Amino acid sequence: MRFYFLSNVVLFGAMGYFFMACSGNYESKSLNSTEQYAALDSTMAEEPTKPKKPVIQQPQRKFVRTADLQFKVKDARKSSEQIEDLTTRYGGFVTYSHLQSNVLEKKTIAISQDSLVEVSSVNIENAINIRVPDQHLLSVLKELNTMMLYIDHRTIKADDVSLQMLSNDLANKRQEKFVERSQSVHQNRKGNIGTAVEAEEKLLDHQTVADNHKVQNLSLQDQVDFSTITIKLYQATFLHKVMVENREKIENYRPNIFVRIWDSVKIGWLFLENLIVILLRLWVFLLLGGVGYFYWQYRKKVRNTVKG
Repeated sequence: MRFYFLSNVVLFGAMGYFFMACSGNYESKSLNSTEQYAALDSTMAEEPTKPKKPVIQQPQRKFVRTADLQFKVKDARKSSEQIEDLTTRYGGFVTYSHLQSNVLEKKTIAISQDSLVEVSSVNIENAINIRVPDQHLLSVLKELNTMMLYIDHRTIKADDVSLQMLSNDLANKRQEKFVERSQSVHQNRKGNIGTAVEAEEKLLDHQTVADNHKVQNLSLQDQVDFSTITIKLYQATFLHKVMVENREKIENYRPNIFVRIWDSVKIGWLFLENLIVILLRLWVFLLLGGVGYFYWQYRKKVRNTVKG
């Protein structure tokens, strides 16, 4: 019994010593691990932070959309007015419109001795340019389809100008920074007038370049916002008839001799009437002339009597 008790004591003592040794080893390993992580953090903190390179973000795509159409319509003039109303309704505007009639062939046909008929083969066409907001381009094209009797061609283009606008923007920023640095240097520097004028001229050149980049971007942005549609429409050739007088055979309508004699008699009588009226208007002069004539005859008669 005593032996059994001693054996149990030894067994429990050995087990306790084993557990104490394991726990001490684990604590030492945990301490070493913590120290290693602390040393690693301090090392990373001591390393200098490297400057990051500037990253140029990919610009949002911007498209310049254009459309070129040529088609046949029923009435060119009426369709042109519809296109103008359609453009205004979608918030656009017309930049060019040229409506004209082309006479392809003309013939003159005599239908009587004094009348002719001019028959012309006429074609009416219109070249019109419109600009509409880009978001309404497809809607406008769909409504134009309803006017077409026959389409010759339809071309739609979309040019990506995002990189070009980004390039202009970056170039503009470089020019502006250069101008700012040059102005600060020029203000702090003293020199003769010639050097100052030359520096001002260079600054003006760089400012002009920067302004040109701005204007180019504004122009591109306007083309992006408003799409351009170039339209050429025409209608079927038709015949235009108009009656005119026949001037080449006007001599055939001269009156005969008896009519002309009677016209001469009437003209002579009218001349006589006018002459009498004119003489009556001059009655004072006629009266004075008559009195003078009779007085001269009287004096002549008296002289003849004295001589006799």
